[in-house]
Amino acid sequence: MACPAIRLSIYDSDVFWYVLYDRGEVIDAYDSAPGYFNSPGQAPQGGNVERLQRYSVNGTTVQDLDAILHPKLKTGSTADELIARLRQGQPGLFENHPEKEAEIRRQFAELGAKTGEPEPARYYALADDLMHGLAGKLGVDPTAANGSYRYISQGDNDLTGLLLVEGDKVSPFKPAR
Repeated sequence: MACPAIRLSIYDSDVFWYVLYDRGEVIDAYDSAPGYFNSPGQAPQGGNVERLQRYSVNGTTVQDLDAILHPKLKTGSTADELIARLRQGQPGLFENHPEKEAEIRRQFAELGAKTGEPEPARYYALADDLMHGLAGKLGVDPTAANGSYRYISQGDNDLTGLLLVEGDKVSPFKPAR
Protein backbone atom coordinates (compact mmCIF):
# COMPACT_ATOMS: atom_id res chain seq x y z
CA MET A 1 0.00 0.00 0.00
CA ALA A 2 1.48 3.33 -1.02
CA CYS A 3 0.08 5.33 1.88
CA PRO A 4 0.43 5.56 5.66
CA ALA A 5 -1.71 3.35 7.92
CA ILE A 6 -1.94 2.90 11.66
CA ARG A 7 -3.18 -0.02 13.73
CA LEU A 8 -4.56 1.01 17.11
CA SER A 9 -5.24 -1.67 19.74
CA ILE A 10 -6.47 -1.69 23.33
CA TYR A 11 -6.42 -4.57 25.78
CA ASP A 12 -9.05 -4.35 28.53
CA SER A 13 -8.60 -0.55 28.98
CA ASP A 14 -5.16 -1.31 30.44
CA VAL A 15 -2.80 -1.50 27.46
CA PHE A 16 -2.66 0.64 24.30
CA TRP A 17 -0.52 -0.33 21.32
CA TYR A 18 -0.09 1.20 17.93
CA VAL A 19 1.95 0.32 14.89
CA LEU A 20 2.49 3.00 12.23
CA TYR A 21 3.19 1.91 8.67
CA ASP A 22 4.24 3.89 5.62
CA ARG A 23 4.35 2.20 2.22
CA GLY A 24 4.01 -1.17 3.93
CA GLU A 25 6.98 -0.69 6.28
CA VAL A 26 6.74 -0.37 10.06
CA ILE A 27 8.12 3.06 10.90
CA ASP A 28 7.00 3.41 14.53
CA ALA A 29 5.41 1.36 17.31
CA TYR A 30 4.25 2.03 20.85
CA ASP A 31 3.30 -0.04 23.90
CA SER A 32 1.82 1.79 26.90
CA ALA A 33 2.55 -1.09 29.31
CA PRO A 34 5.29 -3.37 27.97
CA GLY A 35 5.43 -5.49 31.10
CA TYR A 36 1.69 -5.76 31.61
CA PHE A 37 1.47 -9.54 31.33
CA ASN A 38 4.61 -10.45 33.29
CA SER A 39 6.25 -7.42 34.94
CA PRO A 40 3.83 -4.53 35.56
CA GLY A 41 4.94 -0.99 36.25
CA GLN A 42 7.31 -0.49 33.33
CA ALA A 43 7.33 2.83 31.49
CA PRO A 44 5.80 3.01 28.00
CA GLN A 45 8.05 1.96 25.12
CA GLY A 46 8.24 3.46 21.66
CA GLY A 47 6.23 6.33 20.38
CA ASN A 48 8.58 8.40 18.23
CA VAL A 49 6.74 11.72 18.52
CA GLU A 50 8.85 13.46 15.89
CA ARG A 51 8.01 10.76 13.34
CA LEU A 52 4.37 10.59 14.41
CA GLN A 53 3.96 14.35 14.09
CA ARG A 54 4.36 14.10 10.30
CA TYR A 55 1.08 12.15 10.20
CA SER A 56 -0.80 14.37 12.66
CA VAL A 57 -3.34 17.10 11.98
CA ASN A 58 -1.98 20.60 11.42
CA GLY A 59 -1.05 22.38 14.62
CA THR A 60 -0.14 19.22 16.54
CA THR A 61 3.19 19.64 18.32
CA VAL A 62 5.63 16.97 19.45
CA GLN A 63 4.85 18.17 22.99
CA ASP A 64 1.14 17.39 22.41
CA LEU A 65 2.00 13.87 21.29
CA ASP A 66 4.52 13.33 24.08
CA ALA A 67 1.95 14.39 26.69
CA ILE A 68 -0.44 11.74 25.35
CA LEU A 69 2.02 8.86 24.93
CA HIS A 70 4.25 9.55 27.93
CA PRO A 71 1.91 11.11 30.52
CA LYS A 72 3.65 12.78 33.43
CA LEU A 73 0.57 14.26 35.03
CA LYS A 74 -1.73 12.38 37.34
CA THR A 75 -4.83 10.90 35.71
CA GLY A 76 -6.35 10.27 39.13
CA SER A 77 -4.69 10.25 42.52
CA THR A 78 -6.52 7.23 43.88
CA ALA A 79 -8.13 4.01 42.72
CA ASP A 80 -11.45 5.50 43.89
CA GLU A 81 -11.06 8.49 41.55
CA LEU A 82 -10.22 6.26 38.62
CA ILE A 83 -13.19 3.98 39.35
CA ALA A 84 -15.49 7.02 39.60
CA ARG A 85 -14.21 8.31 36.26
CA LEU A 86 -14.78 4.91 34.67
CA ARG A 87 -18.32 4.76 36.08
CA GLN A 88 -19.04 8.13 34.49
CA GLY A 89 -17.29 7.51 31.18
CA GLN A 90 -18.26 3.87 30.66
CA PRO A 91 -21.74 3.30 32.10
CA GLY A 92 -22.42 -0.35 32.79
CA LEU A 93 -18.73 -1.33 32.89
CA PHE A 94 -18.80 -2.59 36.48
CA GLU A 95 -22.26 -4.10 36.15
CA ASN A 96 -21.17 -6.08 33.07
CA HIS A 97 -17.71 -6.87 34.51
CA PRO A 98 -18.05 -7.03 38.32
CA GLU A 99 -14.45 -8.23 38.67
CA LYS A 100 -13.07 -5.02 37.10
CA GLU A 101 -13.24 -2.87 40.26
CA ALA A 102 -11.32 -5.43 42.32
CA GLU A 103 -8.80 -5.78 39.49
CA ILE A 104 -8.17 -2.02 39.45
CA ARG A 105 -7.69 -1.93 43.21
CA ARG A 106 -5.31 -4.92 43.02
CA GLN A 107 -3.28 -3.27 40.25
CA PHE A 108 -2.98 -0.05 42.25
CA ALA A 109 -1.84 -1.98 45.32
CA GLU A 110 0.72 -4.01 43.33
CA LEU A 111 2.06 -0.96 41.53
CA GLY A 112 2.28 1.00 44.78
CA ALA A 113 4.18 -1.84 46.48
CA LYS A 114 6.52 -2.27 43.53
CA THR A 115 7.33 1.42 43.03
CA GLY A 116 7.14 2.48 46.68
CA GLU A 117 4.96 5.36 45.49
CA PRO A 118 2.15 6.42 47.80
CA GLU A 119 0.22 7.65 44.72
CA PRO A 120 0.84 5.06 41.98
CA ALA A 121 -1.97 6.53 39.87
CA ARG A 122 0.45 9.09 38.50
CA TYR A 123 1.84 6.23 36.41
CA TYR A 124 -1.59 4.90 35.45
CA ALA A 125 -3.52 6.17 32.45
CA LEU A 126 -6.44 4.41 30.86
CA ALA A 127 -5.52 2.92 27.52
CA ASP A 128 -8.77 4.31 26.11
CA ASP A 129 -7.67 7.85 27.07
CA LEU A 130 -4.33 7.39 25.33
CA MET A 131 -5.95 6.00 22.18
CA HIS A 132 -8.65 8.67 22.05
CA GLY A 133 -6.08 11.43 22.52
CA LEU A 134 -3.80 10.07 19.81
CA ALA A 135 -6.65 9.33 17.40
CA GLY A 136 -7.81 12.93 17.65
CA LYS A 137 -4.31 14.23 16.90
CA LEU A 138 -4.18 11.95 13.83
CA GLY A 139 -7.55 13.11 12.56
CA VAL A 140 -9.15 9.72 13.27
CA ASP A 141 -12.61 9.60 14.86
CA PRO A 142 -11.97 8.13 18.34
CA THR A 143 -15.31 6.29 18.30
CA ALA A 144 -14.40 4.49 15.08
CA ALA A 145 -10.85 3.88 16.32
CA ASN A 146 -12.19 2.26 19.49
CA GLY A 147 -14.47 -0.10 17.58
CA SER A 148 -13.71 -3.78 17.61
CA TYR A 149 -14.74 -6.41 15.13
CA ARG A 150 -17.36 -7.64 17.59
CA TYR A 151 -18.87 -4.17 18.02
CA ILE A 152 -18.64 -3.39 14.32
CA SER A 153 -20.25 -6.69 13.28
CA GLN A 154 -23.07 -6.08 15.79
CA GLY A 155 -23.59 -2.53 14.48
CA ASP A 156 -22.77 -0.99 17.87
CA ASN A 157 -20.43 1.73 16.52
CA ASP A 158 -21.23 4.75 14.39
CA LEU A 159 -18.76 4.23 11.57
CA THR A 160 -19.85 7.10 9.37
CA GLY A 161 -16.86 8.19 7.34
CA LEU A 162 -14.75 5.08 8.02
CA LEU A 163 -13.04 3.80 4.87
CA LEU A 164 -12.18 0.23 3.97
CA VAL A 165 -8.85 -0.14 2.16
CA GLU A 166 -8.30 -3.33 0.16
CA GLY A 167 -5.15 -3.12 -1.95
CA ASP A 168 -5.57 -0.06 -4.15
CA LYS A 169 -9.36 0.00 -3.71
CA VAL A 170 -10.86 2.41 -1.16
CA SER A 171 -14.59 2.35 -0.35
CA PRO A 172 -16.93 3.36 2.49
CA PHE A 173 -17.00 0.71 5.21
CA LYS A 174 -20.36 -1.08 5.51
CA PRO A 175 -20.60 -3.73 8.24
CA ALA A 176 -22.45 -6.92 7.39
CA ARG A 177 -25.73 -7.15 9.25
